[in-house]
Amino acid sequence: MVLAKEIMSKPSITIDENKTVKDAAKVMAKNRVGCLVVVRKGKAVGMLTDSDIIKKVVSKNKVPSKIKVKSVMGKPLVKIFENSPLEEIVDKME
Repeated sequence: MVLAKEIMSKPSITIDENKTVKDAAKVMAKNRVGCLVVVRKGKAVGMLTDSDIIKKVVSKNKVPSKIKVKSVMGKPLVKIFENSPLEEIVDKME
Protein backbone atom coordinates (compact mmCIF):
# COMPACT_ATOMS: atom_id res chain seq x y z
CA MET A 1 0.00 0.00 0.00
CA VAL A 2 1.39 3.40 -1.05
CA LEU A 3 0.99 6.22 1.49
CA ALA A 4 0.74 9.96 0.86
CA LYS A 5 4.06 10.63 2.61
CA GLU A 6 5.84 8.46 0.05
CA ILE A 7 4.73 10.58 -2.91
CA MET A 8 4.06 14.07 -1.56
CA SER A 9 6.31 17.05 -2.07
CA LYS A 10 7.97 18.60 0.95
CA PRO A 11 7.88 21.34 1.90
CA SER A 12 4.66 22.74 0.44
CA ILE A 13 5.23 26.04 -1.33
CA THR A 14 2.67 28.66 -0.34
CA ILE A 15 1.44 32.03 -1.53
CA ASP A 16 -0.89 34.55 0.07
CA GLU A 17 -4.34 34.78 -1.52
CA ASN A 18 -3.91 38.54 -2.09
CA LYS A 19 -0.76 38.20 -4.20
CA THR A 20 -1.09 38.50 -7.95
CA VAL A 21 -1.08 35.65 -10.44
CA LYS A 22 2.16 37.11 -11.81
CA ASP A 23 3.72 36.81 -8.34
CA ALA A 24 2.47 33.22 -8.14
CA ALA A 25 3.94 32.34 -11.53
CA LYS A 26 7.32 33.70 -10.41
CA VAL A 27 7.20 31.59 -7.23
CA MET A 28 6.28 28.49 -9.27
CA ALA A 29 9.13 29.10 -11.70
CA LYS A 30 11.68 29.79 -8.96
CA ASN A 31 10.72 26.62 -7.07
CA ARG A 32 10.17 24.50 -10.20
CA VAL A 33 6.65 23.47 -9.11
CA GLY A 34 3.30 23.33 -10.89
CA CYS A 35 1.11 24.26 -7.94
CA LEU A 36 1.03 26.36 -4.80
CA VAL A 37 -0.95 26.11 -1.58
CA VAL A 38 -2.87 29.37 -1.17
CA VAL A 39 -2.96 30.78 2.36
CA ARG A 40 -5.00 33.37 4.26
CA LYS A 41 -3.44 34.51 7.54
CA GLY A 42 -1.21 31.43 7.46
CA LYS A 43 -4.08 28.95 6.97
CA ALA A 44 -4.41 26.90 3.77
CA VAL A 45 -7.57 27.91 1.88
CA GLY A 46 -7.01 26.75 -1.70
CA MET A 47 -4.67 25.56 -4.40
CA LEU A 48 -3.35 27.37 -7.48
CA THR A 49 -2.02 25.29 -10.38
CA ASP A 50 -0.26 26.22 -13.57
CA SER A 51 -3.38 24.91 -15.31
CA ASP A 52 -5.53 27.42 -13.38
CA ILE A 53 -3.30 30.22 -14.64
CA ILE A 54 -3.51 29.02 -18.24
CA LYS A 55 -7.26 28.37 -18.26
CA LYS A 56 -8.49 31.26 -16.11
CA VAL A 57 -6.00 34.02 -16.92
CA VAL A 58 -3.82 33.52 -20.00
CA SER A 59 -6.48 31.99 -22.28
CA LYS A 60 -8.89 34.81 -21.38
CA ASN A 61 -6.36 37.55 -22.13
CA LYS A 62 -6.37 38.77 -18.53
CA VAL A 63 -3.35 40.61 -17.15
CA PRO A 64 -1.59 38.37 -14.56
CA SER A 65 -0.23 41.38 -12.67
CA LYS A 66 -3.80 42.62 -12.06
CA ILE A 67 -5.48 39.35 -11.06
CA LYS A 68 -5.43 38.19 -7.44
CA VAL A 69 -4.64 34.56 -6.68
CA LYS A 70 -7.85 34.22 -4.65
CA SER A 71 -9.97 34.92 -7.73
CA VAL A 72 -8.60 31.96 -9.71
CA MET A 73 -7.52 29.42 -7.08
CA GLY A 74 -9.17 26.04 -6.75
CA LYS A 75 -11.32 25.63 -3.67
CA PRO A 76 -12.31 24.11 -1.37
CA LEU A 77 -8.94 22.67 -0.48
CA VAL A 78 -8.99 18.89 -0.14
CA LYS A 79 -6.87 17.95 2.86
CA ILE A 80 -5.22 14.60 3.42
CA PHE A 81 -2.88 13.19 6.05
CA GLU A 82 0.58 11.82 5.35
CA ASN A 83 -0.46 8.32 6.41
CA SER A 84 -3.47 8.29 4.06
CA PRO A 85 -3.38 5.45 1.53
CA LEU A 86 -3.20 6.42 -2.14
CA GLU A 87 -6.58 4.81 -2.85
CA GLU A 88 -8.24 7.08 -0.26
CA ILE A 89 -6.57 10.14 -1.79
CA VAL A 90 -7.81 9.25 -5.27
CA ASP A 91 -11.36 8.81 -3.92
CA LYS A 92 -11.27 12.26 -2.32
CA MET A 93 -9.99 13.91 -5.50
CA GLU A 94 -12.68 12.47 -7.77
